[in-house]
Amino acid sequence: MLLQSRTLLAAPKPTMPLGASKPVAQPRGEKTGARPGRMPAAFGHFSDLVGRRVGFLFILDSREAGAAPVAFRRRSPRRILMVIQERNVLMNRRLARFGVLLALVALAPDKARDPEVGKSYQVPYRLTDTNHFLVRVRINGKGPFNFLVDTGAPALFVATETARKIGLEPAKGEFWTPVERLDFEGGARLTHIKARVEDPFQLVGMNALGLPGVSIDGILGFTVLARFRLELDPTRDRMTWTRLDFEPPDPPAPRREANELPPAEVQAMNMLGPVAKFAAALVGRQPEERLRPRGSLGLELDEADGAVRVVRVLAESPAARGGVRDGDRLTRILDYDVASVKAAREAVANVSPGDRVPITVRRGEEVQELTLTAGEGL
Repeated sequence: MLLQSRTLLAAPKPTMPLGASKPVAQPRGEKTGARPGRMPAAFGHFSDLVGRRVGFLFILDSREAGAAPVAFRRRSPRRILMVIQERNVLMNRRLARFGVLLALVALAPDKARDPEVGKSYQVPYRLTDTNHFLVRVRINGKGPFNFLVDTGAPALFVATETARKIGLEPAKGEFWTPVERLDFEGGARLTHIKARVEDPFQLVGMNALGLPGVSIDGILGFTVLARFRLELDPTRDRMTWTRLDFEPPDPPAPRREANELPPAEVQAMNMLGPVAKFAAALVGRQPEERLRPRGSLGLELDEADGAVRVVRVLAESPAARGGVRDGDRLTRILDYDVASVKAAREAVANVSPGDRVPITVRRGEEVQELTLTAGEGL
């Protein structure tokens, strides 16, 4: 309860103690904390304002009920200002400490954040005869293998024959099999993910008939693709994959006993694979291209102002070891003049791991002749 200063300065009035039938006047000689007389009007308005804003500055002098009236002890203007200043200093200190704490939290390194998050990669792809997108993949450092990019698949699927070649044993009693590392052509990679080792009927049927023109070794599904922002331009031969700070959950594993058969509709779909194999035995299959590792220089190129420039040099790549730098202008590869990114890729299309590749770059006004030793790509 707040009382204005004019009330404090008023003469004491008779009060009605608890249980009394008549008002009892307070003796004049007893001190109540309120001085007789009037105070200047200016201070009265000031104390009114302060009393309304900081009412805790008036201290209630309470006594036993009915013994004497209740009065307030007034603070001097100087004391009021001192208390306000002390409160402000204390509040400023608390705010400063809170601000320092927020700054420390913001500057603290996020140990859980993957260092690959935010990086973009140019991932080459191939459009098969059946209009499927294929990319090259290494599993636990072995490969390369052709994997379908399938946004409708729920997870990473590895064909049983592919798993046998690389020694990837399905986990006993578990639906998912852990994969330590997955490398994609273009530099993107994933670690510690789960795969399902089996032969989906789509792969069995297409491989049996040789429809894609190449052997398909697995499927890249949601648990892989959802970790990247994919940009696909059908007029280019590369996708752009940008690593996201997102870890998709594993799809639920079907709960079946060890000897329990899958549902009838799943069994019916799985029969399409053997049917395709039987048809291939009757009509034959299309020839497949032999998959061999390509040579890699570790360069990402782009065209700007009629010149082919090095956008990025991959770490620990042949280009990095050979002295190529970001921003260099590429003018010649293997005795071929380079006027476009397409021409540069055509020039190194038949390069194999271990081949020596002479290149010419312009760095400012300086022209440098460099020789790179191609590494093993995908």
